[in-house]
Amino acid sequence: IFIARLLGDSNYGAFVISLSVFFILGTLSSLGLGTGLARNYPRADSNRERRGFLVSPYPMSLVSSLVGAVLVFSFADILATRVFDDPSITPVVRVMALIIPLQTLQTVSLGGLQAIRKPVAKAVITSVFQPLVRIVLIIALVLAGYGAVGVAGAYAVATGSAGILTLYIVYKNTNLFSFGIPTESVHRRLLTFSLPLVGSSVIMTLMNNIDTVLVGTFGI
Repeated sequence: IFIARLLGDSNYGAFVISLSVFFILGTLSSLGLGTGLARNYPRADSNRERRGFLVSPYPMSLVSSLVGAVLVFSFADILATRVFDDPSITPVVRVMALIIPLQTLQTVSLGGLQAIRKPVAKAVITSVFQPLVRIVLIIALVLAGYGAVGVAGAYAVATGSAGILTLYIVYKNTNLFSFGIPTESVHRRLLTFSLPLVGSSVIMTLMNNIDTVLVGTFGI
């Protein structure tokens, strides 16, 4: 309500459309690896296998999210003008594109928290820390006159800080950055398990956001 009242119809619409695109592409770029980590890590039979499930999701998700972010950032103008017929959305889409790797980092790290059985930390970060940071920054940036770009920036900072905090907790409770420890290669097994999950997640995200995308596309 606060964002809608202060931004007005046009800016609020630009932000909501960009957020919907971000949700869809962010879910796709994560490749379901957060869930794959959470499910497979506790079931590993050896320390080598367990470390493999812990380490493998990060480089794979980083590559996929960076590819997605670069594509969205590069084609933001085309997306805004040809799909949504609104060039004003371009800078907002570009800022949201930068969130994709941050969101992917958070998603995988939250899977790590679930894997090492830290539900309280996961709940505090996702339900208290991240929303508070986002709300405070939204109010500050919108009142400072940054409009929809400021709101997108608030989402970026909140997502990034939550992702880094989540990663730090995983690091403190695991051997994630202990290089030189024998690690079993589980990339294929992890992807085989995770990719079907991301398919269902993308479908659910599309169902939840397709109305917004259609409204932005056809100008209803």
